[in-house]
Amino acid sequence: MKKTLTVLCLLAACHVAMAQRLDYAVDFWYYFDNGEFAYSHDYFEPSGTTHAVALTPRIGVKFEKSSITHTFHAGLDFRKDMGDGKVPDAGEILLYYRFDDRISRKSSFSGILGAFPRSFSEGVYPTTFFSEYNHFADRFYEGAFFKYKTERSYVELGLDWMGKKSETDRERFQILSYGNFLLGGPFRLGYAARMYHFASSGYEIGVVDNHMAHAFVEFRPAMHDAYLSITAGAIGTYQWDRRFDDMKKFPFGALSTQEFRWHGWGVNNSFYFGQDLMPMFTWNNNLIMYGTRLYQGEMFYHTQIDGFSIYDAVELYYEWKPVRALSVKAAITAHIGNPTAAFGFFRGWQQVISVRYSF
Repeated sequence: MKKTLTVLCLLAACHVAMAQRLDYAVDFWYYFDNGEFAYSHDYFEPSGTTHAVALTPRIGVKFEKSSITHTFHAGLDFRKDMGDGKVPDAGEILLYYRFDDRISRKSSFSGILGAFPRSFSEGVYPTTFFSEYNHFADRFYEGAFFKYKTERSYVELGLDWMGKKSETDRERFQILSYGNFLLGGPFRLGYAARMYHFASSGYEIGVVDNHMAHAFVEFRPAMHDAYLSITAGAIGTYQWDRRFDDMKKFPFGALSTQEFRWHGWGVNNSFYFGQDLMPMFTWNNNLIMYGTRLYQGEMFYHTQIDGFSIYDAVELYYEWKPVRALSVKAAITAHIGNPTAAFGFFRGWQQVISVRYSF
């Protein structure tokens, strides 16, 4: 009897081992971003260059049970800033569990828990939420993310724990959500939302809220060998430094984007008409400015102009994708806004080269 049980256990163990398989992934990102904003005297954003490379290898196991694929991964992120003469910084440890459930032929549900690549999120958040540089500088989420797909819709919801409270660091977390729904024909209805909680540290007291919501309608016709997307929508925010009962801010505005792409060549324009979306940028707590700790969007939305004003960013680019896993992109962006007594409508240039490989 004991021998029979032993054989059965060995057979079960072999079955489990055979059902599991070694799984690995590698992300590589070369990023060059040169900003020349002397035309506006670096008033909105300082000139500067980011030239860096990042590599994120990870390894684990993957197995399937019924319609669900389970994946466990552990990895390490390395970043090297060109010219600093330092050893690459291994600053992030990845450790996560992911499941992908094929609910039906036309729908699926996925989730991920732990510290994981930002690329799991498929939401298209406007640059009022996150700048292009932020996508490179903060390449990971820590928390949980879930997404649901059908033929006509996509919805995601996630929690990202951005900072643990200490004597010098503030507790920070954000809740993100994005949705896109096919109304009919080429028209879609969508939204993006972010709740950002900027709490206290041992040194800085108080809590600051910075919440944003973006609702839009998209026109995206089916085209044979080209891509066209035109969106029109509104952005509303709720911002409050809770140290002061009367310091509640509700800046808002209208945002429209237009993108056309043909055989790798493309133009992407973003037009904003509204109020300063970063009214507390220069506020401080114990003489420490909130700045980019509170705002991670494109700094030109900090218009520093009373009332409504215009900001426009037009990007010309070429993107080469020889294989699905590789993307090489070169782009030049012109930033334009309301002229002032100190400078004209032109804010400055930005040149970006990006090479991304994800396997």
